[in-house]
Amino acid sequence: MQNKEPISAPSCPGTERPKEPASEVLPLRCGETRQQAGVLMADAPVAGRLRIEQAVQRRQQLIKVQDNVWLRFFQAAVQDAETT
Repeated sequence: MQNKEPISAPSCPGTERPKEPASEVLPLRCGETRQQAGVLMADAPVAGRLRIEQAVQRRQQLIKVQDNVWLRFFQAAVQDAETT
């Protein structure tokens, strides 16, 4: 007796795609429910926002370091000018 399912079809139950716009749908993994995928999707913007905030903080720290380097350079130049 032959199996009527195509060979390439996923055999995991609950992997059917929800009827939502494609931009809001995450692909389901084997054994994952739509509710679990929805939780992951809800967490995705938070994780993205955290990454952006961390990148902004790193950039601000880099700017502070660069500003400090320039400040010290100019202070040293002023001191050299005053002593000569």
